[in-house]
Parts: sequence; structure tokens; C-alpha cells
Amino acid sequence: MGFVKRVSKTVAIGIVLGMMLSSGGVEAKKAIKLGFVGSISGMTSDMDVNARDGVIYAVEEVNEGGGILGRKVELIIKDDMRNTATAKRVDRELLEKGVVAIIGHSTSSMTIAGKSIADRYRRVLISPTAASNQLFGKDDYVVCVNSSLKEETIRLAKVAGKNLGTRKVVCFYDLSNPSYSENYLKWFTRFFEKYGGMVVDSVAFNSKNMNEFWDMISRIDLRGAKGVLIIAAPLHSAILAQKLREARDDIDIFCVSWALTSTFLKEGGRAIEGVWFCSDFNPGCRKKSYLNFRRGYKRQYGKEPDLISMLGYETVMVLKHALEKNNGHAQNLLKFIPGKYNGVQGSFLIDRYGDTYRDWFLLRVKNGKFVTLMKVEN
Repeated sequence: MGFVKRVSKTVAIGIVLGMMLSSGGVEAKKAIKLGFVGSISGMTSDMDVNARDGVIYAVEEVNEGGGILGRKVELIIKDDMRNTATAKRVDRELLEKGVVAIIGHSTSSMTIAGKSIADRYRRVLISPTAASNQLFGKDDYVVCVNSSLKEETIRLAKVAGKNLGTRKVVCFYDLSNPSYSENYLKWFTRFFEKYGGMVVDSVAFNSKNMNEFWDMISRIDLRGAKGVLIIAAPLHSAILAQKLREARDDIDIFCVSWALTSTFLKEGGRAIEGVWFCSDFNPGCRKKSYLNFRRGYKRQYGKEPDLISMLGYETVMVLKHALEKNNGHAQNLLKFIPGKYNGVQGSFLIDRYGDTYRDWFLLRVKNGKFVTLMKVEN
């Protein structure tokens, strides 16, 4: 249905409902307001845009199915511009507009910024993608639908050190999201050392400063390492992979789930062939629920879903379940979230702290696609 037809249809429905209400024929049910906040503008916005698209797709599906308790869901979208002050401001604005929960933020650092507002207002802040351990195991109002980065680093370090026998790794990490990247480096180093490995150098950069980034990659020194860990957004991960391949073609490159998007595939070219990931996303999943989601998402957006869009979709489904249990109310919504959920690829568990546990998979880039190699245990 074209945009004009959609608008016309919406206006027509609104006129008819208004006439019925004025004659006392129907009592309208107020919409349930949800907020979404992400860094949906700027060079590194692809992850946040994919999360938003997954959320929109889910909200439309919920509304087409009759809404929540017969009430439509109204989604209010805000841009935090990857700025902590802006994140807090737009969260306050959404809560003052009466949203029952805020879906966001996409990065761990922005979610930590929004946490103070959620705790102050006693309202749920549910992030599709934040994974920093600073958000896990806390008795607060933050829920993380993604697994923690600690769970990821345990497995990636095992693959690198035990399965591949990599002994020396250089790490490049992005300080624009420090609560994620610094924690990831800390936990990876700890687990990698258990398997006889060593992080021989760690190079920090800030993707907000492209001059600094280009200067850094012009001086790449692998110090004899056979492996590289990149903790960065998709675009910068892809550029780094290209430069690393120029320096040493046979190097093992490990990337993090933050980079697991179509942008990485599009921008990386041949240089990203063979890049390793450990992720709680299985691109080779053949479950009917995932295939249906994949088909509908691709029809709507013209692109394949990824980890980020799937998590955005599942975040709405978690809220739908909790709101149905809580009769659509924002107050005390948090206590109805913990439990086991049937996700689009498999079941996952949210504990009493709002922390999520999922299955993990070893992925590799082959022929320009993410390919699932095997399930990876702790």
C-alpha cells in the first residue's frame, strides 16, 4: 500500500471513529505509548537504524493483530545523537509524554546514560542491543534483551586461543562507546590468557574523530601478532579489516557483534572474507518463526534482517507479554518481564535482573555473507 493510500485510509478511519464517538456509539481505547531512542543519525547510525526498523516492524505486526489488550501501540521515536546529555533529555521528554516504557538505547554507553532517568522515574528502559557488564546483575529499571559481552568474550577467546591456536593478538577498540569496548577488551584479555594467548597491544581510537581514525590506521603495527580483535562499529571495522589485510594477508581477524550488520559486508569487500564472529544470532536458522520474520522483514525493508533488527523485534514482543500481564500499565511493569521467551530463532531467558541468556554460534564471512559454522558452548 502506498504512503498516500495509507495516510488516506488512516484519516478516513479517524473520521469514522470520531463520528461514532460523537454519537456515543463506541468508547475509544487510548493507545499504549512506547518510546524508541537510538543514534539514528550520523556515520555510525546503521546499528541503531536496524534496531529501529525491527521495532517498527514488530509494532506494526502487533497493531495488525489487534494491539495489546485491544489497544493500539503508538511508537514515538527520538534521536539521542550518541550524546549522553541528549540521551537523558529525550528520555525525560518521552516519559513526560506518558510512554509506558522506553526501548533504547542501542549502545551500552547511551543506555548507561539513560539508566539514571529510568531509575528516577521508575520506568522500564529496555535495550535491544546494549551488552556492557556494567548493566548486568543490577537491581534497576534497565532490561537488556541482548546477552552480555562477557558471554561473548568467553566464547570468542576460546575459539581464538583453543580452536585456532592463536597466541598473539593486537586489539583495536573504539572509545566512542567506552562502556562496551573497554569492558570487551578487559574480559577478552582475561579469557584469552586462560587459553595461552596474549594481547600484545591495544590501540584506542574515537570514531567521532575521523582524522584521528585515519591517522591511527596509517600507523598500524601488528608487532608480530597473527590475530587482530576489532571492537568497533560496522563501518570502522570494515575499513580496519581492509588495512589489516594490506599489512598481512594471512592474519586472523576477529570482530564483535556490534559489527554484525549488512554495512560490514557491503563496505568490507574481499578483505573481510574469513573474518570470525561469535554471536547470539544464527543467520543459518531454519526455524519457521525465523523464516517468516525474515521473509516479512525483507519484503518491508528490502534487506536481510540481522542480529540488531531481530533484537529490536523481540524487544517489542517482550514488552507485549509484560503489558498484557500488567493490564497495559507502566507501573510495576518490570516485575512481569522476567521469564522464558520463544524468540524467532529459539528460546531465551530473562532473569530477575533483566539480563538475558541465549544460545551462541560461531560465524565466519564466506562469499560476502555471514555463515554459521557451529554452536559454541561456554
